[in-house]
Amino acid sequence: MAPARPARVDSVRAAFELAKRPHVNQERLVASLRELHGQTEDPAAFLEEFLSHVRHLMLLTARREPQVERLVNFAARFAASFQAGGSGRGDEEEEEEKEEEEEEEEEEEEEETLLTHFYDFLLKCHAARRQSVRFRSCQLLCLVLLQLGEAACLGARLHARLRSALLARARDRAPSVRARAAGALARLQEPTEPRCPVIAAYEVLVELDPSPEVRRAALSSVCLCARTLPLVLRRTRDVRENIRKLAYQVLADKVHIRTLTIAQRVKLLDQGLKDRSEDVRACVSSSLLQGWLRSLEGDALHLLRLLDAEGDEELAASVLRALFRPAKPSDLVQLCSFLDERRLVPVGELTPEVAIYWRCLCQYVGSLASPGFDAADSLLPQPLQFAAYLKGYILGISPVGGDGGDGGDGGDGDDAVEVIAERLRKEFIAQQLITLADCLDLSDEAGRSFLLGAIQELLCSPSLSPPLVAALVAMLMRNVETDDERRISLVAELISEVRDPVVSLAPPPPPDPAQQRRLQLRLASVKVRLHEAREEMDHCVSMQEFVGAQRLKVTVEELEAEREEITREEQQQQQQPAEQRVEKSDPETLLRCLTMLAELIKVLPLGRSLQPTVACLLHELVLPGIVNEEPAVRSVAVLCLGSSALQSRELATQHLGLLFQMAEIDTEEVRCIALKAIFDILQTHGLEAFALPEGAEEEEEEAEEEEEEEVAMRKEEERRDGAKTVGSILALLSSFLDGESVDLRCVAAEGLSKLLLSGRVLSARLLSRLLLLWYNPATEGEGRLRHGLAVFFTAFAYSSRENQECVEEAFLPTMMALWEAPESSPLCGVNDANVADLLVNLTRPSMLRDSRQHSGGPPRARVPGPALVQRSAGVTAGNSVGRRRWRRWGGGGGGGGGGRRRLLLLRSLSSLELPTHSEGAATNTNTSTNSNNTTTNNTNSTNNSNNTANTNTNTTREPLCILLGQLAQVMTDRVSQRLLQRMQQALSGDAKPAGSHRKDESDGEGAEVDDDEEEEEDDEEEEEEEVEEVEEEVEAASIREESKSARSARGKSHTPMCTAERKGKRDRPQASAAASASAGDPALTSGRLSTEAVGIVPNSARPPRRAKTAALERTRSSVSSGKSS
Repeated sequence: MAPARPARVDSVRAAFELAKRPHVNQERLVASLRELHGQTEDPAAFLEEFLSHVRHLMLLTARREPQVERLVNFAARFAASFQAGGSGRGDEEEEEEKEEEEEEEEEEEEEETLLTHFYDFLLKCHAARRQSVRFRSCQLLCLVLLQLGEAACLGARLHARLRSALLARARDRAPSVRARAAGALARLQEPTEPRCPVIAAYEVLVELDPSPEVRRAALSSVCLCARTLPLVLRRTRDVRENIRKLAYQVLADKVHIRTLTIAQRVKLLDQGLKDRSEDVRACVSSSLLQGWLRSLEGDALHLLRLLDAEGDEELAASVLRALFRPAKPSDLVQLCSFLDERRLVPVGELTPEVAIYWRCLCQYVGSLASPGFDAADSLLPQPLQFAAYLKGYILGISPVGGDGGDGGDGGDGDDAVEVIAERLRKEFIAQQLITLADCLDLSDEAGRSFLLGAIQELLCSPSLSPPLVAALVAMLMRNVETDDERRISLVAELISEVRDPVVSLAPPPPPDPAQQRRLQLRLASVKVRLHEAREEMDHCVSMQEFVGAQRLKVTVEELEAEREEITREEQQQQQQPAEQRVEKSDPETLLRCLTMLAELIKVLPLGRSLQPTVACLLHELVLPGIVNEEPAVRSVAVLCLGSSALQSRELATQHLGLLFQMAEIDTEEVRCIALKAIFDILQTHGLEAFALPEGAEEEEEEAEEEEEEEVAMRKEEERRDGAKTVGSILALLSSFLDGESVDLRCVAAEGLSKLLLSGRVLSARLLSRLLLLWYNPATEGEGRLRHGLAVFFTAFAYSSRENQECVEEAFLPTMMALWEAPESSPLCGVNDANVADLLVNLTRPSMLRDSRQHSGGPPRARVPGPALVQRSAGVTAGNSVGRRRWRRWGGGGGGGGGGRRRLLLLRSLSSLELPTHSEGAATNTNTSTNSNNTTTNNTNSTNNSNNTANTNTNTTREPLCILLGQLAQVMTDRVSQRLLQRMQQALSGDAKPAGSHRKDESDGEGAEVDDDEEEEEDDEEEEEEEVEEVEEEVEAASIREESKSARSARGKSHTPMCTAERKGKRDRPQASAAASASAGDPALTSGRLSTEAVGIVPNSARPPRRAKTAALERTRSSVSSGKSS
């Protein structure tokens, strides 16, 4: 529906009435009002009428109502149309006929005067007390400045006034006003000026403003330059999803890929493609990546070169998948112009970018449904051809420092670096080709056999590097051989071929011709004599001369022996070189063998006993490799040992001590591998596997025959020994958290978190250690450690009630560690109130995952924080231990840090989710209703269940009521009494939660404060005054403490106290000590005490305003008297 053309207006009011309609062409309406302005005889009256309507508009509301927004846009359009030089309508004005020169000059003078008056009016209103006026004034200034043309100019004086006013509004207390001021400052920034105050204001708004709406407005308005580009890059890590998305959109629209460094490009894409939000990932894929690809004329290979695909293979694969997703498979196949008729890439054109592009494209097309099969067939070669291609390329990689033409020992340092870089580049290409083999169709037996033979020949090649060995064995295990027995025998044969190769011995020297001639003559003579002796022996036998025949027989035997000796000597001279198996024990060979064994153990299923072949290799290859001098060999050997221990509990028990030793004294890489193996073993077999002695299960039957007392005593001793063993293991693992190695700390924290999360370990002390490690400022730069622990705490606490009780047990040890930390410890700078708030939030029963699985109703009423209740009850009890602990935590009533800790404990207790009487009643009512609806015969059972529920609710409330009574007797200051009163009312269900009417100004983009919210500002001011009163008391207490210490240092500890201070102390004997507990606590001094720190605010607990004013006056007098003394 086209906008309706407005009729000619006869007054300003009529124009505003038409402007609020939805289908009115505002440009023509502005032209009509301009025509009315030109016809008026009194421009001042016209201006006054126009400003009166604008003034009424500003006073209406700050809500984003459609009608109000249309009126604001119309007023801004009309005011901007009076700018000399045009506001984007220059072409239309040039087409129109110009009037006479004198009338045009008069009109321009009038137009400039109207716009100047409009500027003056808005500048006078920008600092008004009413928030809606400040918001509308900034909004009108923003719209007017945006309506001005590109060639519009502002006077220096007006520019300075506008900039000063908008910079002041950029520091306004209302987020909506700051956001509009940030948008209006966009036309006033000067990126070329090194000290531009607007750019400085944008830096503060983008980086430090707590409102996401303000950060978003500033981010979309700031001009990108060398000074502001880091701001936009850091906003890609913002906590808000829409701001991260906007940051990527700004980078896609305004920043060329060559402007960024390789590290910046890689970091941007890595964070964006792994973002938690689907919208952010879609923005990176569709806007940022596609924009960069268009700037490179659609060359994906060039994009991979700019991203250093060889340095980050995973990122390059993610980028290619994002680029492939919106395209059709047929279109992707047409882009592969580098394939020849064999569907292979010529070796001369094979680069890292081409290899990874080919591999990722084949994997993506092969992962599609049936429409992608035809495309995959046109991308993949035949297995026979690919096996020969892969074998030839890998064997063509010359080793570093070899005899190949690429390098040698005679080259200089630069040549050696180039040779190494070239070899690494070819190995990267080879790894891509090996991974590409997973996509081949190996259903043909001939192709599979040929590929298997090629892989075996490659694995036996001495020039193959360990990364290629691992890749080939992994591909062999995945596709070629799928049977476990066949896998084990194949790998064992390969290890035997590599470790014990067949070596040809050195051939003997060539025979002497003269010696050989003499042997031949001698052999001929012996043969003649032997022939004659045999004939004579036969003649003697025929003549029956047996004595002579016997003598000739001896001669024949001697001649035959001589002939054999001569023949043996002749054969020795003509012997061929022999072959012999030689065992190799160099580090390179051991590393290759261990790598193959590690890849084999990875694919073997868990839960089965260790195969005899693998056990033999473990003893012959792995254990000797652990004591090898090369760290690379030791690291792979430890990996094999840890992987084997996952399959055998006996092996894990036998070699756990060895793994601990390797984790303690070896290199950092080996220590990390050993520590990971230890955690995997404990996660698989459990700590109880190492707590029981060997043969304990077998001795259970024999134990039944023994006497009961002896059995009980022996089991108790075994249980104690097992507990000591488990404690020792946990102590050793926890000691790695305090090590100097960042990687070891991260591995230890992740492993302990997994043990806690899986339920293998449940230790409050261990959880406290992890909490202190997370809050320790020394780990601020360890992003992986902190991110892992942040995910672990919420997942652990909200998984079960037992875990929440563990968190409750860890509360006081954690707080004690923070409070008792020495001044040299980094824990002194930790905000203990933040730690307490986190622990309280983690113990909320409403956040449990199974909290609503009980009878399909609301969560059952429990006593939240029983550990906290018990310890607080012990602290407030009359025993000596409780009094000492309470005195140590500031329970003695003194000021300073002790009072603050006491108030912090009370505040944490008051923030717990308390089981109120109304919750129990509601639960009972639901139970009764459900039971009555089921059957009328269950009335008695329903009453019994209701009585039981009431009893349980009363039972859960009794410890809290007793505790609150004890605390009320000990903590007699006014602030503590107020908190205790609110807790009692919350427990009885008489008070409503405080802060229910408060609206978070940082949620949503349209979080402007309307008229109703302005009416609630008075209530918020009253709450802020209570907090200010506490702050005044804290300040007074601290000043008095400083003045006392100063007087005692000067030997004037008996100086009389001034009258005002005595009066203040007499009126409030315990207030200063209690109020000092909030010193340095942002949660208590942020103006949100009643909503966040307490949670329940009864109306009767608030003192009248006169009493608070008098209290403030007394505090000020005490402060002034303390300073004077």
